Amino acid sequence: MIEKLFNAKENCPFTIKKCELMYNSDEVCKMLRLTLSEQASRYKEIKISVCCYNAEGFKLAVMEDIPYIDGGMLVQLPSLMTEYVEVMVKSAKSDDGILWTENASFPNKRPVSEQDNLYTADPTNTEIDDTIEFDSAEVNREIENVKSAPMTKMEKKLERLRRYDEEEEIRQFIKNDPTEKKKRFFTRLIILIIVVLLAGGGIYVAKYKSDADAAYNKAMNLYNGGKFEDAAVEFEKTESYIYTGEKRDNLYWAVAMSNARNRDFYNAALYFQKNGDYKESVANYRSIINAYAGIVSAGKNHTVALKNDGTVVAIGDNSKGQCNIGKWNDIARVYAGGEHTVVLDKNKAVYATGDNSKGQCDVSRWRDIIDISAGELHTVGVENVGRVVATGDNTYGQCDVDDWSGIIEVSAGTRHTVGLKLDGTVVAVGDNEHGECDVKSWNNIVLVVSGNGYTAGLKKDGKIVFTGDDTYKISDAKSEKNVFSISAGHKNLIVVYTDGTAKTYGSNERNQGITDLWKNIIAACGGEGHSVGITADGKAYAVGANDKGQAQVVDWNDIGIPKSTVTIRKGE
Repeated sequence: MIEKLFNAKENCPFTIKKCELMYNSDEVCKMLRLTLSEQASRYKEIKISVCCYNAEGFKLAVMEDIPYIDGGMLVQLPSLMTEYVEVMVKSAKSDDGILWTENASFPNKRPVSEQDNLYTADPTNTEIDDTIEFDSAEVNREIENVKSAPMTKMEKKLERLRRYDEEEEIRQFIKNDPTEKKKRFFTRLIILIIVVLLAGGGIYVAKYKSDADAAYNKAMNLYNGGKFEDAAVEFEKTESYIYTGEKRDNLYWAVAMSNARNRDFYNAALYFQKNGDYKESVANYRSIINAYAGIVSAGKNHTVALKNDGTVVAIGDNSKGQCNIGKWNDIARVYAGGEHTVVLDKNKAVYATGDNSKGQCDVSRWRDIIDISAGELHTVGVENVGRVVATGDNTYGQCDVDDWSGIIEVSAGTRHTVGLKLDGTVVAVGDNEHGECDVKSWNNIVLVVSGNGYTAGLKKDGKIVFTGDDTYKISDAKSEKNVFSISAGHKNLIVVYTDGTAKTYGSNERNQGITDLWKNIIAACGGEGHSVGITADGKAYAVGANDKGQAQVVDWNDIGIPKSTVTIRKGE
């Protein structure tokens, strides 16, 4: 029950004093008892409108322009299903003849609440005075009495007929109500759209799956038939579709292997990296990025690179003979130390040139070497049985590697040495002033690099770990994602991403960190004051110090991995 006028109080000249909904059992109807406030006595010709609503708040009927009886009145309501009533003063004339009117209308539906639903039993006294007070407890007793009063068969039949008529009236009202019609229209429209979309989506999904399966099967058949170049073309078409589970793993593996057999090692590594622990994907990804790390290297003031025909180019300071590489061929890997250069050939022999003041070039007796690295004044190599050999300066214990085993890669820093084991863990010896050898907790590593007082590692999921001197904030690189490879300079770390771009963390005192514009990069290296990047088509970029010509690489071409220098496991 509404306890105030529908009209806004500030506009209407008076308010409701009492407004009650009652049930008359004699006439089987509902009635409204209404008393306006004392201010209404100063007006005449007051007319009110009453709107009836059912229990759900839907409009049932409107009674217009009912004359108000001064002191209070009873109004019989047209519908027995009335549960809520709203009252509106439509017009009133004051003593001085001024007419007040209201043009508002009732809503088709109103919000309902439990406290609204209060009404009394039928009154015994129709003479209503606006000073009458109603006892709520007595009203509740009257309601219980009314509800429990027995009805005759005829009364029950009439009651059912009335209820049926009223329900039919509500149904017709809802059916013909413009708002409800609009709701039904939009509901049907939405259902129709959903049905059409589902039908169209089902057709699209079926065709998509059919096309995806056809592309997959064609590419895999070519791959399994050994037609790797043709398979690579078809694998490009599969990139338009999404595959999951075993089919995705098989596809990534086949794409990677086809690219590797076509010597597209960069894309092969990308797919091996995406394939996680499937078959030998981690081992093959590690083998490729380690091979890329061996095609270019920067020393203190010189740079060396490996061409895809197995020859070597070098530029920069040659005061110690570190660039005397003219006669070398069939080389598989190059590495530049402080002022010396070391190379590994296809026969697993090692050669060195340049400064040998600490014996860092005494490598002629090394045999069956699979990986090399050079620090400022020392050189290390990995034998194919997993043991490590070292020569040169050992002031800080950087050559104490005799007890290492299970090693597959090494990296020599300025005064320390780091080794990567087959199980993805890392060991280190040498100067640990800055914690550069604190690598015992590392795991799942596929590449390790070391600089001046720091060590960084690349995990198989493309994330970076770091330990050591962080004066130049190299550790900020740990937040990077989608990393393809990393390389260490003297005081910086170069990060190569899977999209071929590069970024440098650390010192930029000689502009060696301005690598943001590099594109299509597959490998990079850093020296003491310069950085070099190699593109997929064998070109070179260089930034930073060039006082010894160490950055004069603009004419370099065909830099890359020579044939038969990358070990790819078939995963069988």
